[in-house]
Amino acid sequence: MYMPTFLIRPRMSILFAAAALIIASASLWAIFASAEVGPEITVTIHDSAHAPLLQAPLGTSIHANASVASSTASTTIPTGTVDFNLYPNMSCSGSPTTEAGVALVAGVAESATTSVGASGLSYRVRYNGDSINVPSESSCAPLTATAPSVSIATNLSTSTVHAGAFVFDTATLNNETANASGTVSYAVYTNGACTLGAQSAGIKTVTNGSVPNSDSIQFNLVGEYYWQAHYSGDQFNSGATSTCSSEKLTVLATSTATTTPNDDDNDNDNDKDNGKHKGFVQGLPFGIFKKMDDEYRVPPGILKRFGESVKRFWDSHSEDDDGQKVEKSKNKSGNSKGRNGDRED
Repeated sequence: MYMPTFLIRPRMSILFAAAALIIASASLWAIFASAEVGPEITVTIHDSAHAPLLQAPLGTSIHANASVASSTASTTIPTGTVDFNLYPNMSCSGSPTTEAGVALVAGVAESATTSVGASGLSYRVRYNGDSINVPSESSCAPLTATAPSVSIATNLSTSTVHAGAFVFDTATLNNETANASGTVSYAVYTNGACTLGAQSAGIKTVTNGSVPNSDSIQFNLVGEYYWQAHYSGDQFNSGATSTCSSEKLTVLATSTATTTPNDDDNDNDNDKDNGKHKGFVQGLPFGIFKKMDDEYRVPPGILKRFGESVKRFWDSHSEDDDGQKVEKSKNKSGNSKGRNGDRED
């Protein structure tokens, strides 16, 4: 059947226009589909009691909680799984440890537990999508590591010296992170509260938790002194101060030879004192003068006269062959006198 050309051309135009419309619609659908936003993922780091954390002490047991919200395309609670990516830093950089395929329960999933390291940690969670929701990924969720109750212990090079000696202090941090930095300030005080007479013993730089010794300080004045060390802390470690009364230094007068008063032989054994300092020793029992002095309160003057009398007595006698004391008196010529003072021939 013959159809005039003027009738064919309008029909072809309509067909071409319809085809173009279909192609354009498909393209727009593809564009809109590719631009669909996946569900929002909220990541929170929890401790073992499920309390949310932004920072935690070194070694704390933690886990991540991921909540996947409904997408803009559906109000249905997302199903499927999530992957937890754990990083050993606070910036989600480098290669993570991945815990894949954790199932959502009512839109929520939790990771396995891990411990907080010295450099902190971070999580990034990926939702793998379902029949309604397209995949999506969370932002980085960091956790800062802190040291649990950092303390500082100190130890003096010596606790007692004589005037003129030098003394230094040492310090050790406890419960700090492995890369602890900051400074330790040493000081000496003249009172037990560490508030008076402060003298610096140096400010030392802490490197990886190691603290150098203080400067050596010379002590020329007799008295009692108290040392103290203060740690400044850093980003991951709290500051700490040593206990003032734990480091007491006693400075004594320059050492000199001393003897105990009233000691007979300078052996500092007063219990064996027999009165030589009172005038006489030999022949009297050890401790006789001490007993008379301590127990009977005999005045020192009487003790001295008693001692001198005993001394004169013993000086005027000597032992005979039988060990008995006999009087020995000599005249000026050196000859012995009889009982009546006559010369014996």
